[in-house]
Amino acid sequence: MRNEKKSPSGVHAVWALGGCYLLYLAIQLFRGVVTGTSETPALGIVGGGAFVAAGVWLLYRTWSAYRSAVRRNETEEEDRK
Repeated sequence: MRNEKKSPSGVHAVWALGGCYLLYLAIQLFRGVVTGTSETPALGIVGGGAFVAAGVWLLYRTWSAYRSAVRRNETEEEDRK
C-alpha cells in the first residue's frame, strides 16, 4: 500500500474555479488593451499573460490530480479482484 496523501475533491473544485477565474481576468485585461480603454496597455498585456499562465497551471494541476485519482481507483479495483 502506498503512503500517498489523498486530498478532498472539494479542494480540486476550488483550484479549478480559481483557474477559470484567472483566465476570465486575463480576457478582461486583454479586451481592455484591444479596445483601447486600458490606461496602461503594457501592464494589461503583462498581467494578462501572467493570469493566463497561472490559470492554465491551476487547470492542468486539477486535471492531473483528477487523472491520478481515476488511475488510483482503477488500480484499487483491480487489486480487489
